[in-house]
Amino acid sequence: MEAKILEAARQLIADEGYHNFSMRGVAQKSGIHLKSLQYYFRTKQDMSTSVVNYTIEKYYFETYDKMFAEKQAITPRERFAVMLDHLLADLSDPFTARLFPELWALANHDEDVAAALDLFYVRHIASIEKMVVVLNPKLPTDVAMHRASLVAMMIEGLVLILGHGKKKRAEYAGLLSAAKETILRMVMLPMLNAPKLTTPIKSKARRVTRSRK
Repeated sequence: MEAKILEAARQLIADEGYHNFSMRGVAQKSGIHLKSLQYYFRTKQDMSTSVVNYTIEKYYFETYDKMFAEKQAITPRERFAVMLDHLLADLSDPFTARLFPELWALANHDEDVAAALDLFYVRHIASIEKMVVVLNPKLPTDVAMHRASLVAMMIEGLVLILGHGKKKRAEYAGLLSAAKETILRMVMLPMLNAPKLTTPIKSKARRVTRSRK
């Protein structure tokens, strides 16, 4: 029953936006009484947080495991590629394109949802980091985490130009394939001993003087 309620809540947020999201609306969409709903989720905040947690468990972690088995992804590179394919393909999913923007907007006004989304991305990045460490075991822990974070945010940012409903532009043709190739190369790069900045860079303001006539 709890999963049914959470699916209904996800659908309601995606279809009608969070401003129309209510406990009563979820109860109606689930086909149960409001009091029955409140047995599982006491408040709207409890519901919102559970929706975020449910999403990462069912539509990310559980999906990865099923896809690894179905595609017989054995090697670390094969498993990483399967995960990338799933995340990139998800950009064009109509439901994803509606749900997450609503959650992002909500997080600006609701501390509970903001905290839940923060944990969502921590767990999402951590799952990518585990694969990065296996693919490139010589990377220091912090570098592996940084690269995993870049992978997650590179894909997340693509929704703005390649997400469902976005205008298809000729210059973006092949961008998904390029993104996958770029990510794989970045993950496999050896550790670079770049010099560290000991002092912050200060920008020098350029003073513009005007001649008086």
